[in-house]
Amino acid sequence: MSWDYEESLERVQRAYDATKGLTVGEVQRKTDLENTTLTHPKRIIGAHFYVDVPSYRTQLAYDPIDDESTGGGEDLLHQSHLWAREASRVVETDFDATKVHFQGPKLHGLAYRPIGDDEAMVVKAVLTVAAIVATGRIFNEVLELDQSAAWRTAAGVDFGEALVTANGVRGDRELLFLGNPANRAAKIIDSKGIRITLEAAALLPEAFDNYIAETSDPDIRAIALDDDRLEELVEEYRHGWSREATRKRLKDALAAYPPGSATVYQATVKIDKAKLGMSNTKRVNAVSLFADVDGFTRYVEDADQAGLLAEAVRAYHAIRSEMRHATVQDYEALRVQYQGDRVQALAYLPFDDEDKAALRAVKAAAALHSAVAEVLPQVIGADAAKPLAIGLAGGNVLVSKLGEHGNRDVVSLGTSTADAARIQGCLNGGQTGLDKVVYGRLPKWLQELFSWDSTARAYVSSDLTLDEIERAESVDASARAKSASSVSVASTVAYASASAAEPIRPYCSDC
Repeated sequence: MSWDYEESLERVQRAYDATKGLTVGEVQRKTDLENTTLTHPKRIIGAHFYVDVPSYRTQLAYDPIDDESTGGGEDLLHQSHLWAREASRVVETDFDATKVHFQGPKLHGLAYRPIGDDEAMVVKAVLTVAAIVATGRIFNEVLELDQSAAWRTAAGVDFGEALVTANGVRGDRELLFLGNPANRAAKIIDSKGIRITLEAAALLPEAFDNYIAETSDPDIRAIALDDDRLEELVEEYRHGWSREATRKRLKDALAAYPPGSATVYQATVKIDKAKLGMSNTKRVNAVSLFADVDGFTRYVEDADQAGLLAEAVRAYHAIRSEMRHATVQDYEALRVQYQGDRVQALAYLPFDDEDKAALRAVKAAAALHSAVAEVLPQVIGADAAKPLAIGLAGGNVLVSKLGEHGNRDVVSLGTSTADAARIQGCLNGGQTGLDKVVYGRLPKWLQELFSWDSTARAYVSSDLTLDEIERAESVDASARAKSASSVSVASTVAYASASAAEPIRPYCSDC
């Protein structure tokens, strides 16, 4: 399996044609979000929020995935499932907000109701993240986690208009959000506490004034609510969360799913996402890949101002479709999830050859660059075919599903997942970055196309397409063939010379 120019061109054209007649509407009621389709994206005004677990890397070190003698991450997996279950309930049950998805332990949510009441949306988002941060402290108490293993949370909130659409192939679709609010809410998260943008802070009522503080960034504010004040505000704004309710739910969940409930199996066949869960999580040595469309959010905004939003969304769907096909169909990677204009995938085949899996992952990245350079401009135009920034990192990961039953998200948990995302975030469009693990598994001729970048802390190559890889491989093969031929000729000459110098001896059966 490999990427092919002609096949890619046909796929992109089909994906683009499938959105003919696309119209952009408005979210005006709850069912509008649920009924979003490929050809009917919608503008949505709301408060996007993310709650992250900055200490998760410490937890991974505390319960290492690689060490099967200590369970190979089963304790952390167990905690992750309990955490995701409770965080989902806080969002959707207690505050009637929307859980978009989990990106590993990081939760993306949205408050877009009551529609038309901007202040109420931001209040809901801020109280929701404050409640989840407080839930983190209760979580540590109920699970009796000491300081070295304690979960520490942080959150970000932004407000504004975004575009919601549904993307992917049949049976593999998700709601996706394009626009600054969905991006900035994640990017402003600090190592601890709650951060909100000025746009969000300006909409908060006076009841929050004493709890808002400036930060080192003039465009960001911090919010700190003590637990008692938080519960007062939750009651004042008629939401349903309380510390006691969360504590009870966590205790009930822990009783229903005690330590040891999470089970990890080593992957030996292709991973079936439909069968993943707490009792069926797969451990696999893989290359994590994150590919982000550089500058596409700005492109969509400019297209909107020019009255060309529908065309920009059609381009987005074509890009997304080819990103999936190039990774999943051409190189047998596992598509973990879409995150706005970014895709996350795992390259883990073949199981018995990590070097070959790494080479396949890098070729998948090069195929994505090839599609952007050679195929997409012909269908969606050069302006829309924005370059990709791609980060790759290797190591053992746990592949599972997190969230409430019936609304769970496929996730990849491991330090290499975080490393790949970090590397991608440090790169410019057109660049591919590798951690030391992936770099070390590549053949020397391919390593020579990368150089160490101290800023990204990765080996980086620019404009790496499949054509460039094939040329480098061909040059290496020719050099090896020439070297082998030289050795063969030299050996033949040496043998002939030695034979000529030796006297002819009679046949002897005992010699």
